[in-house]
Amino acid sequence: MSVPERSPGVPRSVTDLAGLPGWSVAVHATSRRWELAEYPGADGADDVLVGLTPVARGLVAMIVWRNGKVEHHRRLPEEQACLSAWRFALGLRPA
Repeated sequence: MSVPERSPGVPRSVTDLAGLPGWSVAVHATSRRWELAEYPGADGADDVLVGLTPVARGLVAMIVWRNGKVEHHRRLPEEQACLSAWRFALGLRPA
């Protein structure tokens, strides 16, 4: 499925992902900044988890786990990381 990056409804931030079905976002109790965004899903018989976490100013780590093992890891600007994670999650069956 090809989705133009600037289409309405395409997430450009973790705040956008938080409003989408299946995504959960953990926020730090005192700083109120997001710490972790996750989308659990399945691909065939495999359990898959797509996760995002801030790693440095403006950079977010996107990590994909398959059956508990890291399958994919990238560091990207938040907008690109959110778009990549969302596109990956589109191919999964909700958990």
